[in-house]
Amino acid sequence: MNSTRPALRGKNLLFLVLLILLIWGLILAFLIRKESSHFKTLSAQSGQLLRTQEGSQGVTIGYHGASSLFIKLMEAGGRYQIADIGISAHGEPHLERTFPLGSQFRISERIGFNPRVKTQLTNADLYVTGAVSIHVLVEMLLVSLGSTLFIVGLGGLIHWFNRNQLLLATARSREQIAKQVAHDIRSPLSAINLIAGQMNGVQQQQKELLLTAVGRINDIATDLLNKSRHRPAETPAVNPRREQIQFESVLMSLLDEKRAEYSNHPDISFVLDMPYTEPTLIVASRKELSRVLSNLLNNAVEAMQGKADCITVSVRRHARSLEVNIVDKGCGIPDTVLERLGKEELSFGKGRSGNGIGLFNARRYVESVGGSLTITSRVNRGTMVCLCFRRALAS
Repeated sequence: MNSTRPALRGKNLLFLVLLILLIWGLILAFLIRKESSHFKTLSAQSGQLLRTQEGSQGVTIGYHGASSLFIKLMEAGGRYQIADIGISAHGEPHLERTFPLGSQFRISERIGFNPRVKTQLTNADLYVTGAVSIHVLVEMLLVSLGSTLFIVGLGGLIHWFNRNQLLLATARSREQIAKQVAHDIRSPLSAINLIAGQMNGVQQQQKELLLTAVGRINDIATDLLNKSRHRPAETPAVNPRREQIQFESVLMSLLDEKRAEYSNHPDISFVLDMPYTEPTLIVASRKELSRVLSNLLNNAVEAMQGKADCITVSVRRHARSLEVNIVDKGCGIPDTVLERLGKEELSFGKGRSGNGIGLFNARRYVESVGGSLTITSRVNRGTMVCLCFRRALAS
């Protein structure tokens, strides 16, 4: 059911956050390992310089002198500070020194990032514990974060591109199907239209109803064919031809059609509550308005779920607006679904037969002509869909 979409979005968001944290952690671990390796390399180079200097002078530098010179070499770049140093010869400790850390290096000790190395001097082994500057830590954080965002952004861009390619391929496939359906349906419609016009022994009202239904199917086929000839970027989502039409004539014709359509369901009836007879002009497309009202009435019938009752269409005229209420006494809609119904392609109470596109398109169309569509419902009590249109001034 479509109401599971928020839970799915929540899982996708959680997965994305965990993926970002995982990538960030891996990159940060790589940078920490690289920094520790750099500290080890610098320590080896400093020990080599000490051995070279001893060889050039021909004397052995004392342990304190060696440790001081080693510290000076290690701290020259400003990236590290020596926290502890020890020198041992022949397995016996000869020197152990500990140094207070400056403010730039204390955070390294607090988080436990203290690289340790062992370096061989001429006659001794030198053990060193260092601390990393806060600037280096900030640098690693920023580099790892930037790299993570780049990787995730690149992955998102690739995913977006692939998804758009898939959507484009799907749209092209649907376009071909729409063209084929719209083209092929014309021939049987023409035949039905011809036969309907020549039928004898059929009441005129039934003949007119049949011709009206055929005309509506033909309009739908024409609209489907026209939409399939244009790319989505070339045409607005809702842009039907508008004109001043008499709302009541559209509604009365559609109610007659629905009564005939559901004539084999005697337990369902359509009741019109319209306390006036004068026509009301609104600016809309006749075929789009018929499609909207037809879908809403079908939804009301489906909501009844076989119950014997009536569907009431109430029409009220105001100074500048026309209000239409379609009321059923069906299963009703929970509040959690109601707040999203009509705002996205969401269906409720129809099982696999519904996709929510009828109500979604109804709201889009009504709002495109300056009106509004609202839904109120109570579970097991029924639903009311309220349409509000702006009245047109008579020319």
